[in-house]
Amino acid sequence: MPDIQIKTLKSSPNTCATLSEMLVETVANGGSVSFMHPLPFEAANEFWRNSLALGRPRRADRSRRL
Repeated sequence: MPDIQIKTLKSSPNTCATLSEMLVETVANGGSVSFMHPLPFEAANEFWRNSLALGRPRRADRSRRL
């Protein structure tokens, strides 16, 4: 089994577009990821742009503050 590496993603148009395509396909194929089908590409892209915005705390960081 290959080594698994976890890296922080930085917001870029290419990264957001790739993640958006994956999210749209996941939802279209029945994935239960808090979005309903049909998921427009622009809605998925907005989600990723907001999620990867600079200066926004990561989910793990926010959970430690609670």
